[in-house]
Amino acid sequence: MSDSFERQWHPGSWGRLILLLLLLQSASVQAWNLLAADVSSGYSQCSWKDNGNGTTTFGVTISFNDTAGRTGTARFISRGILVYTYDKSGNLNSSSLVADAVFINGVKHDRGGQPGNYAIYMNLAGGWYYTSAFTAKVEVTVQNKKIADWPAIAIRAGNYTSGDDVAEKTGGAYVGMGNVSNSDCVNLTDPSVSPPPPPPPLQTLVLTMTAPDWDLGELPRGDSKKTFNGLNELLCFETAGVIGDIKTGRFVIDASNANGRDKNSRYLLRNLADASQTVPYSILLFHAGNGAPTMLPNDSNISVPFDENPRNCFIPTFSTSVGDGVKGGTYSDVLTFTVVTKP
Repeated sequence: MSDSFERQWHPGSWGRLILLLLLLQSASVQAWNLLAADVSSGYSQCSWKDNGNGTTTFGVTISFNDTAGRTGTARFISRGILVYTYDKSGNLNSSSLVADAVFINGVKHDRGGQPGNYAIYMNLAGGWYYTSAFTAKVEVTVQNKKIADWPAIAIRAGNYTSGDDVAEKTGGAYVGMGNVSNSDCVNLTDPSVSPPPPPPPLQTLVLTMTAPDWDLGELPRGDSKKTFNGLNELLCFETAGVIGDIKTGRFVIDASNANGRDKNSRYLLRNLADASQTVPYSILLFHAGNGAPTMLPNDSNISVPFDENPRNCFIPTFSTSVGDGVKGGTYSDVLTFTVVTKP
């Protein structure tokens, strides 16, 4: 195999010699077999994170065994990581060079190779070169479009050698979006047998909200409005765990508050020194990308579309009504936002 550690010819500088060696190299090309052994004593702490840039990073902790007796008849060169994907029916594909980056304890892979019907990532630095038993935090970054058919991968421990490579005999750690809880690995996947039944894609949507502390400043008497449109003043939702077009769904944004509402169902700001003094208010949210509006409180469950961008932000406008008899002082309220999907 070319482009692999110690499996390539190193031709000299003379034209005839280069030609001869290249011919010899071509004549000696062979497919390497993938052997199985107890390369690892187990997988744990599986995780996944949508990076918000079209990629997802999958993680797993691998307890590597020492390499003695676990390299077949060949010489150890590097620890190896094999990555497997699934087709749209949830069937395991052959291992392929699908990852953009593979890390062992923070050290990125140097190269990847596909010497047979499998692919393997390796390096000669850091934990990649440890022959003794050790614990490795492995991270694999994959473009979302490459796993669009099935948002999950299997990560398998291996040893890269001067001959046939060796992979963990029990298979790999299965990491699927929305399937990981409490840092446990959901399944072990043996590529030589039928794959596990992961859930279909698009089943789980994870939303992370960012809401600033809005300071309305000094409120004038009567009706007034204040809009917050600074980058750090927006109400934002980050989507993760979804492969595909989220614009096919609609989202109902609402909020409850700590101080209750007035007779017109508006939220209430309350005087910190005198609880009998209140100021009613409402919030109009405009989607910063598509301009879709929604009013809070949202008792009518009006929905708004989200953009495909993993970060959807809204510009809030507060409408307040300060009566003539309202005393001066410091007023506040606490909002708790909720988001539900609507068919």
